[in-house]
Amino acid sequence: MSKSKVFTKRVLLAVTLCLTMAVCFGVASIRSSVSGASIESSGQQGGLLDILQRQKMAIVGSWSTPDGDGLPGLITFNADGTLIESDVDHTFTSGHGTWAHLGGTQYAYTFKQYKKDDQDQVGFVVVYGTVNLDSTGTQFSGPLHFEFKDTTGKVDTDEGLDLKFEGERIQIRQ
Repeated sequence: MSKSKVFTKRVLLAVTLCLTMAVCFGVASIRSSVSGASIESSGQQGGLLDILQRQKMAIVGSWSTPDGDGLPGLITFNADGTLIESDVDHTFTSGHGTWAHLGGTQYAYTFKQYKKDDQDQVGFVVVYGTVNLDSTGTQFSGPLHFEFKDTTGKVDTDEGLDLKFEGERIQIRQ
């Protein structure tokens, strides 16, 4: 075999090898992009959108909420923006309502409770306010407002009430 044919075969082999390697790297990079895998550092994980989502959902969970007189109560903020409140007050039903993230560690809430049938006053109460989570995410506090309404929904202005609302997260014990 002549030197030129040997040289041509070596060049052809080198080009084939280079093309094969390029195709392999191309497929690997496309596959890693599609699957979400990356060779880059994980600096993008925990980015701004993740932080905002964690802030928004930080209130989610169950909280112990004793009132100013120490009577026990509970409130659960659900991930879908609903809430359920219950306490030992025998004059009202448990409360059902909604909550929203206002930004940072501040949240707004509103729930409704109905007067029970055995009470002189009839109607319902709308409870609303805002709370701020502390830096540990285990306690909140803020104003709580009561708005008493008759059965038609008309506000009974003589019965309004403003209190401080405090809660402590119920944590898993191990």
